[in-house]
Amino acid sequence: MGAGRYDVIVVGARVAGAATAMLLARQGLRVLAVDRARFPSDTISSHQLQVPGAALLHQWGLLGKLTAAGTPPTRRVRFDAGGGLVMDGQFPAYDGVDAMYSPRRTLLDSILVEAAREAGAEVRENFRVTQLTASGNRITGITGSARGRPAVTETADLVIGADGKRSLVADAVGARRYRERPVRSFASYSYWTGVPVSGGEIYQRTGRAVAVFPTNGTRSGARTGPGGRWPGTPASSWTRSRRRA
Repeated sequence: MGAGRYDVIVVGARVAGAATAMLLARQGLRVLAVDRARFPSDTISSHQLQVPGAALLHQWGLLGKLTAAGTPPTRRVRFDAGGGLVMDGQFPAYDGVDAMYSPRRTLLDSILVEAAREAGAEVRENFRVTQLTASGNRITGITGSARGRPAVTETADLVIGADGKRSLVADAVGARRYRERPVRSFASYSYWTGVPVSGGEIYQRTGRAVAVFPTNGTRSGARTGPGGRWPGTPASSWTRSRRRA
């Protein structure tokens, strides 16, 4: 590749960014991944690794680290739609893996960040990117700083944006937005001890839904909301329900 200090800079080092940095570094590229967070740290995002995702971790040699840290597998899910309608089933195997997992992001992100480092990528935590650098119509790198440190500029042949839905990289290059939908509901997460579950449990009722899955530390993670990801009442109705409660 070219004369930049790095072959690739990845902005954002959580699940997508750390995995990308790891895979590129395993191919022998010089990779820098930066993230404004420090790991381990939590984030409001997906809490479930579906079976194909778990299969990728297995392929990358990382699934064992997830299970060794006490992340229980979920092989069955029970869906209760009310009115006596209950569906109970087991996940089909995908590339040799037959379970999904619900790890805390404090664990999953850290496993991937450390895997990126072990592959040879440089990972800078607490690093906030303030702008992209460019030459003509080509992005050449980033400018940013670690907390309490002076700004630095790093260059690369390729800059990848893995910095979320409010991506600085996407905004800087004018990336086209697609598949946008208005916010219609939301979910609230909580963690419980003393609520043992052997698999996933989902309860759907008019205007609300609750999903419970086993997670790390003998805890169960519960996701509640106005219909969750299934048809339900708008978020405004959830607000009114909370006020009545």
